Amino acid sequence: MAEYMNYGGRAVEVFGSVDGHDVPRLLLSDVGEKIGDYAFIEGQPVEWDGERWRWSPSQTLSGFKEDPH
Repeated sequence: MAEYMNYGGRAVEVFGSVDGHDVPRLLLSDVGEKIGDYAFIEGQPVEWDGERWRWSPSQTLSGFKEDPH
């Protein structure tokens, strides 16, 4: 069963977690809430830089754990 969280004023699916923080599955058109937020977009881990989502190298998400649900 999918787990959901509030992000950007709407309910979004939780893809997994990084260092104990939920990582939402978002659309490329979604705007990040704060610099450094992680998300999973179009099959790739990304990080919000304050203006746009940037594809993150895998080592950036070294603590990433996919949700087993």
